[in-house]
Amino acid sequence: MGTPQAKEGSQLLAPRAEEKQGKYSWNIIKSATILISELILGISMTILSAVLHDLSLKLDMSYTQLSIANSMASVGAIFGSVAGGFLTKRMSNYLDLILFIVHFMNIMALISIPFTANVVLQSLEWFMQGWAMAVGYVVNNMVAVRLWPDSVGTIVLLVSAANSIGHTAGCLLPIPFVSHESTKDSFSSLVYVPFIILALIFVANGINLLIQYAVGLRCHRCYNSDSCTDAKVGQSEPQRTSRLLWLVVPGMGIVYLFVRVSDMMPAYLAPSIGIESSLHLPASKGDLIILLYNIHRTISKLVTSFLLKRVSVMLCLPICLVMTSLLAVVLFLVGLNSVSCFFAIMIAMGLFTGPPGALLLVWVSNYVIVDDYALSVWLVADNFGILSSVLVGGIVFDYYGCLPSLFVNLINGIIASVTFFVLQCIIITKN
Repeated sequence: MGTPQAKEGSQLLAPRAEEKQGKYSWNIIKSATILISELILGISMTILSAVLHDLSLKLDMSYTQLSIANSMASVGAIFGSVAGGFLTKRMSNYLDLILFIVHFMNIMALISIPFTANVVLQSLEWFMQGWAMAVGYVVNNMVAVRLWPDSVGTIVLLVSAANSIGHTAGCLLPIPFVSHESTKDSFSSLVYVPFIILALIFVANGINLLIQYAVGLRCHRCYNSDSCTDAKVGQSEPQRTSRLLWLVVPGMGIVYLFVRVSDMMPAYLAPSIGIESSLHLPASKGDLIILLYNIHRTISKLVTSFLLKRVSVMLCLPICLVMTSLLAVVLFLVGLNSVSCFFAIMIAMGLFTGPPGALLLVWVSNYVIVDDYALSVWLVADNFGILSSVLVGGIVFDYYGCLPSLFVNLINGIIASVTFFVLQCIIITKN
């Protein structure tokens, strides 16, 4: 027979076990919601490329006008990255509500874009969509980090992988609703349907977020408890955090800026910098290459999320940076010799350009707490990298041609690798 003390102890442990189980279940629900949110945000990023031809004919707008309007999403995302960091810090107990507002803004933009023929108005709509998207990214990653503080690397990579899956889905979703005829003047009258479908998905997840906000006070306590845990960690190592914060986070932003430029230029600028025309590559094959590239990026993120349990980020990240630079060299030297060479190099590059962004965030978590400041810097670097790749790639190609633009890509990869290694050496010296 058990002693009275043992019975009393078991009675005290039972509520704690139930509370722990309840918190774990709630974390799973929230994590699933975050992944869904990242997925549909990723779809919204790439949906335009698949409907560009049909939408330009339907709205009587040129490719250039639509591309200019769409580029405003990156501008909006820069401002949204900063706003997202501010909101997660000031309104940490209302993150579900913030995400609902993000979803609502995306819904309004998606419903309006396929029916707006004015480039200025459409630019404003894309700006709003980009702003909301960036805020959503910051909030999603911040919530994920707070929910799973002991598994930052895995959860950040999974969130990033969900976004990459969205990129792929964004290319596939419009296929049934666009014209597949070879004539240049043919377009589908259903080109707006993918936007409506995506808006409805945002509506469904937005309702889910509202429900979680209404009944999720436990979730808010989870946020607070995790924040308190982070605060305790920060208090236990105040000198370490304050000494390295000024170096680690801005350094990560600089490295990621060049990584993103190097990543974006060959993948998304292939048509605009003339790679497809140099190779006489049909548009369908070009789309296939980009699709497979995105799939390999997603696979690499998922694989890396599991490898982090066995392999240090200090090994994974340098390998990705070095291999990206080496493949950029190969792309520069032989990538334009044949379609098969370009195809193989781009697919291989996708395996190494996928993880670095999330791995840099994981690397930061080894030295300082990943907070709203770190996430904002990370996303600002991401969006500046996208804009820079478009501007630099286009300008260099216009003046100097295709190969010099790929050479710029090589230089960016080398700068990213060298900067990271120098940064790591400085940190080791400081410690």
